[in-house]
Amino acid sequence: MKNKKSFRKILTNIIFYFVAIFLVIYIVLMAVSPDKVMETFNFKLSTVISKSMEPTINKGDLIIVVSALESEIEEDDIIVFNNYLPTISGGYAQAEVVHRYVDTNTDGSYVTLGDNNDAVDDIIDANGNEKTLTYDDIIGKYAFRIPYIGWLTILVTEYLNPVFLGLIIVNVLIVIALIKVLRQKPDEKDSKNDVA
Repeated sequence: MKNKKSFRKILTNIIFYFVAIFLVIYIVLMAVSPDKVMETFNFKLSTVISKSMEPTINKGDLIIVVSALESEIEEDDIIVFNNYLPTISGGYAQAEVVHRYVDTNTDGSYVTLGDNNDAVDDIIDANGNEKTLTYDDIIGKYAFRIPYIGWLTILVTEYLNPVFLGLIIVNVLIVIALIKVLRQKPDEKDSKNDVA
């Protein structure tokens, strides 16, 4: 019986550390070179920040985007693509857009539309000029969503100061360390003290 518990604990620790290492690599790659995430993992996580795809996908949903060959993208698929959107300062910033591929232009470019929108998307380049949406602009296809999880990202990026967020993370780590120390059995503490 004790061996089963020991095996289960070892297996749980292996899974935990595997997931933790994977997440650290994923987060570092997202921070350093977001364009390389799809090349490395063939999928990426993306947070939906608008209501343009409701009711299919809601604001605050975390979606999984998978890489797709051009031949795998069909009309009515939900795709994620790069577009430049106007900013408050008057320029244009690159953004990931999650909309449905609804038609093909005569030149072979894609026509997209949000499920909750009335007009097809205007595709803009970095200078604010209209262009067509080509396969080169497409990041991947929508695979599935995890409801509400994306609100954490929206909260952090839109409402929290990065310094304040750093302090929260440090405090959480301290609390976790304290809980681990306090949960140790008295005989474990004594044996560690004897070894030292």
